[in-house]
Amino acid sequence: MLKLNVAFKTLGILGQILKNFPGSLKESLKLEIAKESYMIGLRSLNVLFTLIEENLENIVKDIVRLLQEEDVNKEKNIENRAEEFILKLTELLTCLFIKKTSNAVGSHKLKRTYDEILKEFDTTAVSLIDLSLSLDHFNFFPDKKVFNLSDKLKKNFFSSTILKYLVVDYFYMFPATYKLRQKVCDKLGISFTQFRLIDYKRKTKSK
Repeated sequence: MLKLNVAFKTLGILGQILKNFPGSLKESLKLEIAKESYMIGLRSLNVLFTLIEENLENIVKDIVRLLQEEDVNKEKNIENRAEEFILKLTELLTCLFIKKTSNAVGSHKLKRTYDEILKEFDTTAVSLIDLSLSLDHFNFFPDKKVFNLSDKLKKNFFSSTILKYLVVDYFYMFPATYKLRQKVCDKLGISFTQFRLIDYKRKTKSK
């Protein structure tokens, strides 16, 4: 955990250099700093995955014990619930690391640098970071990028779930037209009901 903390601080420093001096840094240096920032985030996530995998049996046992203490019905499938909990936790942690990386290096002035990294590293992990950057730091919804990535990840349940989390987070944080949200939700298989509730709350608050 100490090493992860150091990694996050390093990521923050590199991100500040990139965002504060996008015009004065040489293109090659910007690219190198950005790539290393991506890799710090991904290596840190890999460390976390390794920790979970190496201690999975004990983690499941601990969660089962906690669920048994809270569950008066003593469900027979309580171990399945524990495993589902770990899966959800892993998904959320993955989103957290992706968002932390994209927030550290995110700036609309660095689009060219992001594009270069995506060309060099055509991987799912880098594609998700690139999408997070597009969602949070540019003034438009990257629907083509979302749809292309959705098609690419169609057979990858875990990664397609991360994609959905990133899109849902965007719609929670930023306003979007009804037509756009409906089109994206239909494509990704996201329930549209929750966004109607968001609209209702926003209208009620504005009144």
